[in-house]
Amino acid sequence: MLEYSIPTFDMNNLTFPIAPVSENAAVILGLGRGMQETVTLETIDGQDFVAYSGYLLRKK
Repeated sequence: MLEYSIPTFDMNNLTFPIAPVSENAAVILGLGRGMQETVTLETIDGQDFVAYSGYLLRKK
């Protein structure tokens, strides 16, 4: 499951089922808007992020 929030846009605790496709990528499952998109894990300056829809998400 991928769960994230973007307080700036008043988007709190959105949760999506995901299926891994490689060691550092997964596809969001389901039908409709935003589904079947790929999320990837990226390391930038030693910090781990999830890249999704143009955003870099980090763990709190």
